[in-house]
Amino acid sequence: MIKRAIQVGAGGWGDSWLNFLDQAPDWELVGLASRGGSNLQNAQDKWSISEDRCFTDIERALDVDADVVIVTTPHHLHVDQIKKAVDAGKHVLCEKPLADSFSDAKEAVAYAKANDRILAVSQNFRYREGLWQLRAAAQGAAGPVNSLGIELVQHHWAQPEWRIKQSSPILMEIMIHHVDMTRFLLGFDARSVFCRAWNPPWAETEGTCVTTCVVEFENGANLSYSGSWAARGDVGTWEGAWRVQFENGSARWNGEDLTFEGHDDTALETPQAEDFPGMDRLGVLKDLAEAIDGTKTFPTDGEDNLKSLGIVFAALKSAKENRVVEMSEVL
Repeated sequence: MIKRAIQVGAGGWGDSWLNFLDQAPDWELVGLASRGGSNLQNAQDKWSISEDRCFTDIERALDVDADVVIVTTPHHLHVDQIKKAVDAGKHVLCEKPLADSFSDAKEAVAYAKANDRILAVSQNFRYREGLWQLRAAAQGAAGPVNSLGIELVQHHWAQPEWRIKQSSPILMEIMIHHVDMTRFLLGFDARSVFCRAWNPPWAETEGTCVTTCVVEFENGANLSYSGSWAARGDVGTWEGAWRVQFENGSARWNGEDLTFEGHDDTALETPQAEDFPGMDRLGVLKDLAEAIDGTKTFPTDGEDNLKSLGIVFAALKSAKENRVVEMSEVL
């Protein structure tokens, strides 16, 4: 059955979402809300959206019959827009991070739950076939993961004012992906975090854009994370460069190429990514459609996502206080 979506936000990441909605089978855009200006008009022209489906007022857009509202606006607007969508009887798919404060994120999750609406968070980096293959290896011949390292190296670029003022773009925007992916890979939640975060002299943001973190998980595995969103010279992929240590071997992955090496030169075959729902937001939309139909729980719903977002806020606290932060202090 076709799922009907209203999207809030037409600029920046909103345009990217319109691309995926255009590609997704069994999804129809029935409304687009933006504050107006060039973003709304550009989206209307680019994606051939009829004028009667374009709104400069979110309340008017929410009057349209739809299954879900997709929130792609700046983070400080998320909670208010989530509540308005829930009040209109709609399920919600919100871009990450869910909110700029952990208390606001918990408030949004509780509000949706109290009104029996799905609040899904788009952690689209979970939808990478290589990540699913790594998890299959950990559940199979490679054995459990003991440790992993991830290095993210990306250039900075011109940012909107709201992101320039963000507390830590590298943690809130980027590391949130990698800790969520690690939770998915391990099947365990975090126990503690130690983090350093800083800016190089040439940084254009007020918040930090370089970090090193160690995250300990409940099974004893550790993530060693290094991230820079202000790199000079060569850069890597947005997925980062992964080195995973299993009980019976290791793997390297960069979001594209995946290689395994067995212990004592014993070969480890690359497993199949069974039940992989699809790449990036096409997979997100497939899972959301099934959740709306009641055939599954959305994998990164609000309650699950708090466990990933909590790692980020523990990292912020650790960097500020220069100490290990237990997850129990944040959640």
